[in-house]
Amino acid sequence: MQIEHLRFLVVEDHGFQRWEIAQSLGDMGARHVYEASDGYAALTVLQNLGEPIDIILTDLNMPGMDGMEFMRHVGEIGAPMSVVLVSGLDASLVASVGAMATSYGVTVLGMLEKPLSSERLAAVLEDYQAPTTSAGRSHATAHDISLQEIAAGLHKDELVAFFQPKVELATRRIVGVEALVRWRHPEKGMLAPGAFMRVLEASPLIDELKLQGQFLKSAQT
Repeated sequence: MQIEHLRFLVVEDHGFQRWEIAQSLGDMGARHVYEASDGYAALTVLQNLGEPIDIILTDLNMPGMDGMEFMRHVGEIGAPMSVVLVSGLDASLVASVGAMATSYGVTVLGMLEKPLSSERLAAVLEDYQAPTTSAGRSHATAHDISLQEIAAGLHKDELVAFFQPKVELATRRIVGVEALVRWRHPEKGMLAPGAFMRVLEASPLIDELKLQGQFLKSAQT
């Protein structure tokens, strides 16, 4: 596969390992490789970069914003990016994070164990196909949906909160619960937050959604 025109983002808190991955990509012909030390730094790169990222290679166990939380934000962005999970954690745990990332609407290209070899990385990248939209995500965007339509959906209870345990990757302890909102739109199907949250957050209706989420959370505990 020719990767010289693809844009990569390497998210890894360990400086040498981050350099090693970037070096491997460069050896394969990649010309556009960006780096970040954790999820917060990665989001800054995604927000400030003029051109979209094609493939993200991210560690999971990082200080600050870990890979699991970063995946949620990637899903909310809604851009057609693919992700390769790179971790030294137990393979079953990495697979669980991969499934969770897919539920966020993220296209998971592959999962690789550390230490990373250039051969395994090249094999995963061979499967890359430029997506037109994130996995499982509707083509609807915030530009397609008006505040009036969102308000109608909210009042018809079409916006549904899903509650998911937050797991500390280093210890596998459940440290909290994360609320994930989805819109069961009667015409556009299941919509992820990227399709409507920016419009909703800019309006007073966001308080109504928060109250609805708190009620549902208390009902499930």
